[in-house]
Amino acid sequence: MKKKMYKSKKQWVIAGITSAGLILSPSVLAEESTNHTTSSSVSCWVGLNQPAQLAPTSPDTAPASSETDSRVTSEPTLASTDLSVNKTQSESPASSVRSSEATPEESFAAASDQSSSPERASALTSTAVSSSNGDLPGAAAGNGHSEEVLVTKVVNQKTLTLKYNGPIASNEKIQYAVWGDVNGRNDITWYTADQIGAAYVDLSKHKEYGLYHVHTYKNSSGKMIGLEGGQLTVAKPWLTPKITESSPNHYVVRLEGVPSSISAVKVPVWSDKNGQDDLKWYSASQVSSGIYEAHIDTAHHNNDFGTYHVHAYGVSAITGQQIAIASTRFERVAKAVPQQSLAKVSISAKTDTTATVTVTAVEKAIKSIAVAAWSKTGDQDDLKWYQANAVNQTAQVTVNMRDLSNTSDDYTIHVYTTYQDGSRVGTDLGDHRFTRPAASQTVSARLTSTGIALSVDSTAVKDLSKVRVAVWSDASGQDDIKWYATDAKGEALALYGNHKSTGLYHIHAYSYETGKPVFVAKTTATIAQLPSKTGSVSISSVNHTTNTFQTTISQVSARDGLKSVRVAIWSDASGQDDLEWQVATRQSNGTYIATTSLAKHGYTNGKYHVHVYYELGNSSLSALSASTTTISGVVAKDYPMPYYNQRDSRWSSKYYGRYTMGDTGCVPTSLSMVFSALTGKTVMPTTVADWLYYNTNEFDRLVPGTRAPGIVKASEAWGLKATNLSSYNSIVSALREGYYVLAGVQNNVFVSGGSHEIVLKGYNNGMVHVTDPYTKSLSGWYAMSYLFDTKSTDKDDTMLGLPFFKISHI
Repeated sequence: MKKKMYKSKKQWVIAGITSAGLILSPSVLAEESTNHTTSSSVSCWVGLNQPAQLAPTSPDTAPASSETDSRVTSEPTLASTDLSVNKTQSESPASSVRSSEATPEESFAAASDQSSSPERASALTSTAVSSSNGDLPGAAAGNGHSEEVLVTKVVNQKTLTLKYNGPIASNEKIQYAVWGDVNGRNDITWYTADQIGAAYVDLSKHKEYGLYHVHTYKNSSGKMIGLEGGQLTVAKPWLTPKITESSPNHYVVRLEGVPSSISAVKVPVWSDKNGQDDLKWYSASQVSSGIYEAHIDTAHHNNDFGTYHVHAYGVSAITGQQIAIASTRFERVAKAVPQQSLAKVSISAKTDTTATVTVTAVEKAIKSIAVAAWSKTGDQDDLKWYQANAVNQTAQVTVNMRDLSNTSDDYTIHVYTTYQDGSRVGTDLGDHRFTRPAASQTVSARLTSTGIALSVDSTAVKDLSKVRVAVWSDASGQDDIKWYATDAKGEALALYGNHKSTGLYHIHAYSYETGKPVFVAKTTATIAQLPSKTGSVSISSVNHTTNTFQTTISQVSARDGLKSVRVAIWSDASGQDDLEWQVATRQSNGTYIATTSLAKHGYTNGKYHVHVYYELGNSSLSALSASTTTISGVVAKDYPMPYYNQRDSRWSSKYYGRYTMGDTGCVPTSLSMVFSALTGKTVMPTTVADWLYYNTNEFDRLVPGTRAPGIVKASEAWGLKATNLSSYNSIVSALREGYYVLAGVQNNVFVSGGSHEIVLKGYNNGMVHVTDPYTKSLSGWYAMSYLFDTKSTDKDDTMLGLPFFKISHI
């Protein structure tokens, strides 16, 4: 390629009344009746001879609107419900619920009291709530006949409607004092009736269910006359859920009659097995007015069989909090369904403690199997699921008595086969007798180069990973005792470095399956001589995100004491010019790790030498190991590409054969910029040109400029790789991945005659950045399509394919 010439309440507070109050208790009301009433037929009463003294602040000063929300005391902070559980009447609550949902009430006792009798249960769903009158003289007791009721009280959802049924003169107003019984009169509110004697109480302002007090007064030209002291109960909703099985593993919880005052219904579900370890909260969906449904998937509950507990909660528009609205339970029973020749299910290779279950496809393709096994004694308390995917239309698992109760017993085995079409069929393989063999418990010890290899075998221990082995030397009692945890195979390694002496060693194994030590077995071992040091070295693969790799030294010990672990690292490319010493960092598990950044080694790919040394107690270095590792695919990210110009006065007139660097040096100059960026070292244009001219026939020898193979050969000489890109998409892909690309172009802004080499880097919305080694001012962003359309077609530039080469680390 050669270059030729580029987001007012008016609160009237009734002062604290000691001898008498505007709101009187039934006993006080009766006393006033004796003192001030001369006829029992009087249908209304006056609280005192001087009514004005009843209320220093008269309710008459309240606004004339149909509802006056006036509190005697300030609005309280409601205490959270804390009710005891009556287990004989209702489900125990989700007491240990773990959920990100709002914490529900801690029991269903209050709610279940509402449903303790059919009469009460039906009343819960009624929109009209009966009221009861107090002991006011002459007050008519409510008996269900509206003409005899002085004040009608009706609850609908979260609204209490009060209606005075007596006459009202033009100078009179009816006023109601309303409060809930739960926290005394902290929520007392005055409501002024409209012209027909009606007032509407928003129960969300009182924030409670249960007993409510309603005292009715007539305000006659400022004179307050007590008419009735009544009560009513606002019942908390309590529903009976319906549970239906929609498929073998799915159930639908249906709640009907949910009042509109309840929203955001949540359904916590858990199986009886293992307490609430599988508790899951389901969000119920409203399918129609007053009807909610939640769908249960037993896969979220370990596919447990037996009793499932279902509770329901909703956010009350009255309390503004989540309340319990239902509870029930249902039973999930394992069903045996015949396979109907879809697959062959068998049990074979049965020993005293194991059995192999095999399922082979017959008429339908198998996807996987799930095998449930449990002992007859204990009601599935040891149930275990085995899973296996089909291979060549056969799936197989081995049931092991050790995984279950590990006792001699009859064991039930059920097989569930899932087919490729999504269907699932269950098969009951019946009961099979497993017999635990006579107890056999051993611990063995074997000397290795790094420590004592320990192995525990026991027919009595179900989980060998719960075994702990104590090791100590006989020389000085138990001053060097060390405990080692075994893995699932019952194996562990007692490092020599954890102990002090040669000679006899005692080895005792204990099982901690029950949380307390149970002796398993013991043995001894004799160590003639402790090694001077031990250690095992492993080297990780390169992390291409961080351009680092790690050296890990484990099983570290040194008889003469250990000050530090040191690692010497260098690349093989240029001797030890990049030698780096590192001090490895000790980890909590006793291993040491040294992390090597390839930036310190010029992002060199290829072989690296890793030597590990121990700095002993006397400060001397003792070699542990000499390893190598091969690094590949590393792309330099830290070095910017320098700019060089082939017409730089320092070399533009330098001849190579019959041609000068200024005329034909576009390829060596482009390569020198890329090589400098990728190696982090300064590579001058003439250095590349010299190498090409004196080591190949590709530059200024056979033809003016550089032939395509010269790009490949020079890249290899600098420990890099030039990859020919054979399509437009491959060029764009390389640029998107951050690689440098050399491009040969012709007949465009960069060159008017002949061909010319430029450097491409970066890609954004069809544009690529060009660095021109001949005319710096032409460097900038160009359309990739333009560059591709004006690619060189010269035979020397296209010897290896399209004139585009990705330059990368090997």
